[in-house]
Amino acid sequence: GPVGAATAFNVYFFLKIFVEWAGSNKPALGAVVELSDALGITFFVGSITTDQGLPELELWSYSKSTQGVLGRSPFRTLVSYFEISQLEVIDLPRDRSVIVLLRDNVLPTLVMASPVDNFATRDGTIRVSGSAYDSQSGFVFDPNDPQAASMYVQVSSDNVTWQTVNVRASSVFEVQFDYTFTGLQQDVDAIYIRALDEAANIFLKVIPIRID
Repeated sequence: GPVGAATAFNVYFFLKIFVEWAGSNKPALGAVVELSDALGITFFVGSITTDQGLPELELWSYSKSTQGVLGRSPFRTLVSYFEISQLEVIDLPRDRSVIVLLRDNVLPTLVMASPVDNFATRDGTIRVSGSAYDSQSGFVFDPNDPQAASMYVQVSSDNVTWQTVNVRASSVFEVQFDYTFTGLQQDVDAIYIRALDEAANIFLKVIPIRID
């Protein structure tokens, strides 16, 4: 070949990518990661299934020859989770481990079936039931352990001490729950319900009640 061709070489570095929810630093399980190079060519698509992130990738960072340096880096990293989509740009001048923080700014919501506002009772027993919804990071759902989702909904009669609820049904985006308060004293004037999502966003609902 031509003189100097032998001096051309490619430089590779390792890249390890983790995807976590900003706010909670929990792994964004189910997030899909698409990697493309500086030329816009997509060369890897994978998903986050554990807290170990993506498999370590050995990437062609740049080529060096008598003509100069041809860079394949920075790499464009498109992370998506249902309707959340986030683009990160990663330079690779050396081996790197990168944590992509996925942002979820949408609070969960609560739709209550009971009690109704200003519910009155004599015996200090109140049944709480309803559903929590979240459209973004959502809730971890385990078909083998329906109660796993109970950590996302909590109830209180004083806004200080919180109890986890009983989960009636759940999915990635919905938790149906109930809980029964017993022995409530007359000074209790509200029931508090709070919902959390995987990104640690909190929604609080206060239902005024009366114990006669």
